[in-house]
Amino acid sequence: MRVCAACLTLFATLLAACGGSHSTGRQSVDPQAVIRTVMSSPAGMDVGLEGLFPKQAESVACVIHGGGPGFTVAGTCASRVRSAADGSAVASFVETWDGRAFHGPGSAAKPGLSHTWEFHVIRSNQVTSSRSFGDFPPQSVK
Repeated sequence: MRVCAACLTLFATLLAACGGSHSTGRQSVDPQAVIRTVMSSPAGMDVGLEGLFPKQAESVACVIHGGGPGFTVAGTCASRVRSAADGSAVASFVETWDGRAFHGPGSAAKPGLSHTWEFHVIRSNQVTSSRSFGDFPPQSVK
């Protein structure tokens, strides 16, 4: 029994060292490089990602600046990266806030409102498409 446990431990170690995630068919991407690519792209700069979202895949407390002077909403801002089998990636930037502090048209005054911006990045580090969805974001107030 000890031999089997030792063999399993060795196998798991070798699998991890060889990049066991390759068995899924996905090629790994550098999340920070993908986030940097999107933030410095024209589409990312138009949204104002760099000043609001973390530059690595994580979630942090943030202050969302609304369209009017002095209009801010406390929230959580997250940068996420999901890799695809072809070596491309999808970077998502998600802001979440309490709808009792701010809710736009079509959104309820309840906790947990959110808005997401998604960007598709191909292997050559180019943003090829983007979309946004969710609740009306505070920064869209004019």
